[in-house]
Amino acid sequence: MKSAIPFILNAATTPNKIVDLLTATRPSTLYLCAASTWVDGCEADEESTVHVNAVAPALVAQVAATFGVKVVLFSTDYVFDGRCGPYLETDDVCPVNVYGRSKLKAEELISDVCPSALIIRTTVVYGPEDAGKNFAYHICTRLSQGETVQCITDQFTTPTYNRDLAEMAVRLVNEDCSGIYNCVGDERMNRHEFAVILAEELGYDTRLVESITTCDLESRAQREGRLMAKRGLNLGLLMSKTSSQLPHFQARSVRESIKHWLAHPRGKLLQ
Repeated sequence: MKSAIPFILNAATTPNKIVDLLTATRPSTLYLCAASTWVDGCEADEESTVHVNAVAPALVAQVAATFGVKVVLFSTDYVFDGRCGPYLETDDVCPVNVYGRSKLKAEELISDVCPSALIIRTTVVYGPEDAGKNFAYHICTRLSQGETVQCITDQFTTPTYNRDLAEMAVRLVNEDCSGIYNCVGDERMNRHEFAVILAEELGYDTRLVESITTCDLESRAQREGRLMAKRGLNLGLLMSKTSSQLPHFQARSVRESIKHWLAHPRGKLLQ
């Protein structure tokens, strides 16, 4: 996704570039999935984060709308404060960090310039990719080297297999859906539980997966002088609306997803 950010920014400042691309390719759908997603890093420069994650994509979406292109924005459960999740699409938003505020701004701007846009909220996306930078890759790389990993036990969310996410997105587009839809996995768990499942499925020593609380992690960051974004403890999303729209689709569990990933590898190998 990061490789698409320069194009998004350039297209936003030079609209002719997106016009040229749409004229040449004539797509039916434009998926806006590029973003600055380093949550802690976003805290250092809110203005730049909002420009990358909200202003620029909205300008691209505005041009796409003039071509009659269906616009799909990928958003996040970080638009909520994490006090009483998992959340429905209709629950009140209240982001507690810069990343969450930037994605909420993107939702608002794109809804304004493109009322028919589909906004997909998701979270903790994992699965095969060329860069190999998502949470699952990070954990498995460390475990494969015999290193311990500390994973948070008190932040709960709904991890999402990227192949399931892609299928849900395409199906919702084919159903001509617009507005906000939650697209996530079918289990709610903390990062520690997720990492233990990964270790078990790949045959690594689960004792290498250590527990840590958000409070302890924040204290460490403060001692080391590092910026750390505030995070809600009870996040995650509910899929009732999407399930109603896609009654024949069933998201895979984390364990099922890892088995599927290993059986159908693509991109960087999961070690």
